[in-house]
Amino acid sequence: MCGIAGIAGLAPGAPVDEQQVARMCACIEHRGPDDSVVHLRDGIGLGMQRLSIIDVEGGNQPIFNEDRTVRTVYNGEIYNFRELRAELERLGHQFGTAADTEVIVHGWEEWGAGFATHLNGMFAIALHDSARRRFVLVRDRIGVKPLYYAVRGDHLVFGSEIKALLASGLVDAGLDVDGLAQFLAWEYVPGTQTLLNGVHKLEPGALIEVDLAGRTAIEPRVWWNLPAPADRAPSNPAEWEEAIDAKVRCCVQRQLVADVPLGAFLSGGVDSSLLVAGMGEARTFSIGF
Repeated sequence: MCGIAGIAGLAPGAPVDEQQVARMCACIEHRGPDDSVVHLRDGIGLGMQRLSIIDVEGGNQPIFNEDRTVRTVYNGEIYNFRELRAELERLGHQFGTAADTEVIVHGWEEWGAGFATHLNGMFAIALHDSARRRFVLVRDRIGVKPLYYAVRGDHLVFGSEIKALLASGLVDAGLDVDGLAQFLAWEYVPGTQTLLNGVHKLEPGALIEVDLAGRTAIEPRVWWNLPAPADRAPSNPAEWEEAIDAKVRCCVQRQLVADVPLGAFLSGGVDSSLLVAGMGEARTFSIGF
């Protein structure tokens, strides 16, 4: 699962305490027990709790580019990282790990904030470029991986869970009454709101890019939206069934890249059974009460 957390100083000299980020990571240890790290540089503290899936030995974060001016921590998995790695190597980039994470830093070098459009996967990313003086938060297209943030004075605080933001000591637990009303009406809080004042969700398919050289407003922008329908759709039920079956199998197979054993939970429903069928041979588990 993994989890990320951290604090970005938005003004020169804005203090960031390593212990603050360490406390943030400690409260989300359950998301990643295999490795814990806090990395502080130039007023940007990045924290990571890792659950090792790919490059178990060499993929500990943060991951850097060649000259270590770009670093990232992220929660998720990039399914097309092998194809991206081959493309980036052809463009002259040198890789130091076998982890899927590394395509993020080299992708940023090559394509800037547009790197996210090249990723096929689920991800919540924090990236710091000390040379260009940029700090970036990115969330995947449909929001599989959570990412919360709050701005408090000269600090941008972020994390995979709200409790991590509270653990920083910079964010208080003031109730957002409108958010509470939304929750009582819909049983969740839509949009960017949460139950806490000033704590926001980074929406699916959105990113925040901060120019650290000149303090700019923290304004998320959309980098992905639903594409237009294909020109030719299946014309009858049999074609639809064949197209959906092929797509499900393709997507499931793409997501089986791992250096550790994979399995599946069976709920007794159609969804999990379809996914296991797409996996081929799979170890399956069911839970009864």
